[in-house]
Amino acid sequence: MGLSVLDFIGNLLEVFADVIITTLLLCMATGYLTKFGTDIELDLVIPLAIFAGLFNLLIFAIDWVTDTDLKFFGFDSWVGWVISIIKVLVWIIFHFL
Repeated sequence: MGLSVLDFIGNLLEVFADVIITTLLLCMATGYLTKFGTDIELDLVIPLAIFAGLFNLLIFAIDWVTDTDLKFFGFDSWVGWVISIIKVLVWIIFHFL
């Protein structure tokens, strides 16, 4: 029981770190500080951060529900294929926009 609680907390912290990294990378990719200078208005960043957070929570929830002892890493089942396809599609969208 105790280790599963720590595992859950560790996974939530991993989701939180992914959201922060994703938000920072999106800000850098859109040239946020070069476009807006030191005047920081978060009109664009907040919806992107919320979307990234919901997306990462969805991935975490699906992975948590389908967790078995036979999985050696997070991308080991059909969930991993779905996550990989979604990440490639997001990369394609950001690459060509």
